[in-house]
Order: sequence, then C-alpha cells, then structure tokens
Amino acid sequence: MLLGHFYENLMLSFKPQSCLLDKRILQQWMFCYQSAGHTPEEWLKPDFADIMPELQKAGQTHVLIAPVQFLADHLEILYDIEIGAREQAEQHDIHFARIESLNTSPLFIKALAAVVKETMESCYILPALLLPALYDR
Repeated sequence: MLLGHFYENLMLSFKPQSCLLDKRILQQWMFCYQSAGHTPEEWLKPDFADIMPELQKAGQTHVLIAPVQFLADHLEILYDIEIGAREQAEQHDIHFARIESLNTSPLFIKALAAVVKETMESCYILPALLLPALYDR
C-alpha cells in the first residue's frame, strides 16, 4: 500500500491554517475519506460514514466538506460527496455543506497556465511556437 501511504502523507501535509482567514475554524477540523479504491488494499480511515455517528454523539450539528484532493467537480464530488455524504450527514441530523470546487475559475486557470508555461520554459521540451496560447499571456 505504498501509494496509499503517499496519498495519506500528502493529505496530512495540508496546512489548513495557511488557507483560512478565520483561525477560529481550526478548533474543529479533521480529515476523513470517501470512495474506497477498487484495490485489494484496505482504504484510508476514517471513512466519512464512520464519523457521522461520532459527530452526532458529540453534539455537532453542522459539517463543512472541503475536498482538498480534488480541483474540479467530477463523479466523486457530485455523487460520492454531494449525494452520498450529504445523505449520511442528514441521516444523523447534521447540516451538510461543501465548498465550491475551483473548476474553471479564471484565476485558477491563469495559475495553471503559469505553471505550465514555467515548466515548459525550464524544461525546453517544446519550442515556444508550438504553444502560442501560453506565450501570448
């Protein structure tokens, strides 16, 4: 489960305090996982469904999901989280909310283009004339 350890370490290296304006939110946050992989290895824990009863017992009435591992809406966001996780939360009388994905945010696309441009320039993989859209910005 080498890849699983890499993924988990990558997620755990996330520093929410660097992203939040309101530091009070940091008092109550945790990682959980959804969408167990289709491999023989055990998937990462805790699963979202497993923590809902715990949150309910602790008196929590709201949960905000921030899927930091995904940049855009896709099946795991739109079904596993938006439908499945929402249902699990609501079954435990917990109000569910999810942050908006970056998707095609102009600022996000501009940042991606800058990373691609910088990488292409530093690696000299393709001549600039093959990627005019990146060099015209």
